[in-house]
Amino acid sequence: MREMFKIFAGPEKELPVELPPSLYLVELKRSHEERQALLKRNQVLEKKKEFKGELEVTPNVIVFQNWFINHSFSVKFTISNRLKNPLDVNVSCEPSPHFSIASQTSTRHFKLANGITTPFSVIFLPDACRDYKHQITITTSFSKIIIPIIAVGPRPILDFPDKVDFGEIPVKVFIKRVLTISNVGDSQAAASLITDSPFGVSPKTVCIQPSQSCALEVVFCSKIPGLFFGTLKIAYDNGDEMVVKMVAIAGNSQVWLEKSL
Repeated sequence: MREMFKIFAGPEKELPVELPPSLYLVELKRSHEERQALLKRNQVLEKKKEFKGELEVTPNVIVFQNWFINHSFSVKFTISNRLKNPLDVNVSCEPSPHFSIASQTSTRHFKLANGITTPFSVIFLPDACRDYKHQITITTSFSKIIIPIIAVGPRPILDFPDKVDFGEIPVKVFIKRVLTISNVGDSQAAASLITDSPFGVSPKTVCIQPSQSCALEVVFCSKIPGLFFGTLKIAYDNGDEMVVKMVAIAGNSQVWLEKSL
């Protein structure tokens, strides 16, 4: 999952060590068209830093997102010769029931003149709601380029907040916050909820169908004063994880005794 989100982030953004729920939601809710536009933008930013090589492949990673089974989807990519001389180019893709390459030429081995760009398409035909991975290999006499193909399957998406702030609480006082969490994704959300003392969560596991909601309790209680930071990890059964930050201040409560007159 983290490798996929690094691709999504692009060269300008540094991916957080712990993935917040808002980033998980935004990236997985993007349409197929939005993802293609962002991948091309990221590649333009990478080229501004430095470009080396005889061939330029755009985009340099193929991503299919928000698709559905038993339908055909395609993503275009181009190969450009940046040298002053023609290049012998070979485009190959291991046989797969789910991915194939289409082009205007009948052969995958061709001579590409200098300054010329030739288009291709990757055809994707999914038959199950899962992630898919494949790759395209482009070789010349001088180099080999691997173009990853990623098809992001339907995901559960629980709309947790990025942060829960309990504020200031007296020591030894138990406080709770009720969170109403909805599954805004496209598949069942089965997840474990993990946190450490002095924070807590109930229930420890959830199973929420798409478009359904449930109430959770996050709690805090400390026997000593201080500023406390914690995390609530949401570990989906598909291996994805996201983290909610939690903060609370425990202070000594002041008590005054008044003399009765």
